[in-house]
Amino acid sequence: TKTLLKNEQLHHLRVFGIIDRDRRTDEEIEKLKANSVFVLDVAEIENLFCVPELIEIVAENLELKPKETTEKAIGFAFECLEEELDAQILQRAANEIKLRLDLFDGKAKDPDELQNKLNGLIKSIDVKQIFTRTKALFDNIIKEKNYLDLLRYYNRKSLSSRISKIFGLKEGELPEYIVRITKGSNKTKVEKALEKYLPKI
Repeated sequence: TKTLLKNEQLHHLRVFGIIDRDRRTDEEIEKLKANSVFVLDVAEIENLFCVPELIEIVAENLELKPKETTEKAIGFAFECLEEELDAQILQRAANEIKLRLDLFDGKAKDPDELQNKLNGLIKSIDVKQIFTRTKALFDNIIKEKNYLDLLRYYNRKSLSSRISKIFGLKEGELPEYIVRITKGSNKTKVEKALEKYLPKI
């Protein structure tokens, strides 16, 4: 995207990209936005199949109780997160550390200056502080039962597949079912449900 934006012959075109939030920090998201790369408001694109508005639409279509089904689906999502909480915390903390290491400035006059720059960068990365902050983030999501934040920070592509059973569907059928009903009379309803989770371009 950045290369296309810099191409003078393509200045009449509006070039942009849309990507998963993944484990990106707010700082990284803002930098991407400056280069016309916009980030979804969910960790994985698959998490869009799990937003409460879509859960209600699916429940109604399957003649289930929308409120009760939504509560069950949300409860199941929290169970999934808690099962691998430690791994999610470590992976997010590791990603932030990697991001900071990627900022290493390799411009130096000699090996000693290069070594000093590297030592300075490593010294500036407080692993315990990053881990503690990341743990607090996830602990708060669970404590407050903040489902939208769960979808925003929980990196697990299979969540939407696993949550299928709440609707009496086989594992993996929920995404397929949503795509199918989007082709019918529910198209506008589904689009409206997803609107708030998509970046404003």
